[in-house]
Amino acid sequence: MSSQPKTILVVDDDRSIRHLLSEQLKELGYRCVTVSNGQDALARLAQQGVGLVLLDISMPGMSGLDVLRRVRADHPRTRVIMLTALADSSLATQALRLGADDYMTKPYTLKQLTSRVERALGNKAPLSEGKISDSSLRAEERMPIEEREVTKDLINQQVSVFQQLTEPTDTGKQGAKRSRRSKDRR
Repeated sequence: MSSQPKTILVVDDDRSIRHLLSEQLKELGYRCVTVSNGQDALARLAQQGVGLVLLDISMPGMSGLDVLRRVRADHPRTRVIMLTALADSSLATQALRLGADDYMTKPYTLKQLTSRVERALGNKAPLSEGKISDSSLRAEERMPIEEREVTKDLINQQVSVFQQLTEPTDTGKQGAKRSRRSKDRR
């Protein structure tokens, strides 16, 4: 980390989660700003650049995915980690395709959070002072080719894991019938 601490914007409608994340990240040497909704997050980003946004997906009013779309359009170099209590593979896929840098399902450990934050900020280009001139480019076009491939691989891996976790298990009557048939064949 540089001598100037990076600023992290924590966006969650749950006050206790905002407080907990903020305190944990401050202990690690980051500056934290917290807001409770998407509108306030966008207003804060317009006033002050941040290195990373920790963004809850499910919030009243403007959803985290709606905020993500706006962050990608207006602040394309700002890193975004989506946070959610829902283990939903389609939601994760959608967030990653919209440009989220990472996706975490609650609950998570401080070690997991720290690792993800450091990875996101370690890959980030230095914050610029004014408006970013390449904001009209798609996120994929702004990435070096090597990063694009790594990102695609990560998305595919995460989608695969979520699909495996959400596939129905072979239980109940149908599973028992298949098991009996396979034993009969032996």
